[in-house]
Amino acid sequence: MKLKEYTDKHPSIHTIENLTNILTNLENAAGVGLFDPERFLSEVEYIESFRQRKDLSPTSQLFLDIYFSEHRIIQHIRQENDPSEEIIMLTDLIEESANHPEIGFNAQSQIVDILGRMITNNSAFENLVDKLADITATRESEVQGAMIHYRRAQSLMEKKSYLPAIKHLGHCVRSFVKDGYESEYVKSCGFMGVALYYQELPYSAEAYYIKAASVLVREFYSKGTINHLLITILSKLCEIELMLGRLVMYLNWRELLYVIAHNGEEYMTKEFIERDLLEDGGWACHLATADISNPQIAILPAIFSRCDMPLSANYLKFALGYPEEVDDQLKETVGDNWHDNLLKQPIHEQFICNLNIADEGSENLSTIVHNCKFTVHYKNSVQNQLVAETFLASVETLLATFEDIDLVILTPKIKVIVEETEDAPSMRQGSSNAEYIFQVNHALLSDKEYWECFSYFMAYFFVQDTVFQEDVEELIKDRHEKEKIMDRVSSLMLL
Repeated sequence: MKLKEYTDKHPSIHTIENLTNILTNLENAAGVGLFDPERFLSEVEYIESFRQRKDLSPTSQLFLDIYFSEHRIIQHIRQENDPSEEIIMLTDLIEESANHPEIGFNAQSQIVDILGRMITNNSAFENLVDKLADITATRESEVQGAMIHYRRAQSLMEKKSYLPAIKHLGHCVRSFVKDGYESEYVKSCGFMGVALYYQELPYSAEAYYIKAASVLVREFYSKGTINHLLITILSKLCEIELMLGRLVMYLNWRELLYVIAHNGEEYMTKEFIERDLLEDGGWACHLATADISNPQIAILPAIFSRCDMPLSANYLKFALGYPEEVDDQLKETVGDNWHDNLLKQPIHEQFICNLNIADEGSENLSTIVHNCKFTVHYKNSVQNQLVAETFLASVETLLATFEDIDLVILTPKIKVIVEETEDAPSMRQGSSNAEYIFQVNHALLSDKEYWECFSYFMAYFFVQDTVFQEDVEELIKDRHEKEKIMDRVSSLMLL
């Protein structure tokens, strides 16, 4: 009562804000039976009549308009009505409030966070978050604006709404590359990896997982601390390599995982042991489809034995014609139809590529985005593989958030041929619109040069091989403003 009396005599943004905070608390209390609903309604009527006062400042009027709009959105949600029109009105009010520094944005951010827990699949609300973040970035800092996107992405990830989460995370992966925000950067990259992987974009998912892992591994070696998130990320990298069929990369990640897990005694947990055994079985399924006449296959049983992968080791001994070396207990379990049983396993439907044991010679890596198969052909080497992986990850990240209605790719297959050169790195058209030649000089290929080459590819690809619903230049510009699409791509090119 005293606050009401004081506010009647001295109406200001600060006293009105305190009054609305109390009203919100009373609403919560009335909802659980701790306050008389009739008295609460009378307090609401008081605030509504207060808004009509002629002596209120424009800032106070705007603050109350925002408060009532937020309240109406909550009522729409509770009554299961579409709140989109009211959200659009609130967005306009929030934008207007940018010119009123007395209106605190921290409180508005918290309310939007609360609304976000109740709202999914609503483009109007995502626009509201974008607007709030933009104003916060201008008022305070780029990092604080990114924090709004980060919290929204967290909420969307919890709901398994991955596509809009990617759009918000695009604002985070660049902004958090600053001292003091390592934790947010790692989590943003980890979330991005999860979201992209669920969108069936393995190379971009892996690239972001690696970014997160690199920070945590440095922390492990410098401080000796083990973040459980590192175990999770390394496990996901192993899973991706299993699905891609790349045995050498899998063994590399698995070895690092074991080093970390042994230091934290994670390797003794039931979950860790079961996951490792399932992946061992997954490789046995890969091997069941492989050409065992390949001389490289003959050395794998010894490698699998050293890596403690008994299913793969024993299956290969069986397949190569050494049944006497197969573990007796395992032999009794699988019987004589081991090969046929492995071919029937449902994991084959999840495999993205066939077995790859990094033979000498040429290699192909490929991914499918929007029903178009992008393939990179290169002479096998660690450096060329990095170039190929980065290219496919960049393509996946670039196209990840385009809907089918936005973009139609006219060519079912795009091929990029990596050629080593002593000249400056360059990208040029190949023998057709669907072929590109990526000339690489590893001594000169920095992130800047890679970006210039990829920009050339993007320009020709969008003009020659795609159809957009609207002007391509305006669409890309709009996507960058809303979801930092170019930051998502360029952040993968830090070679």
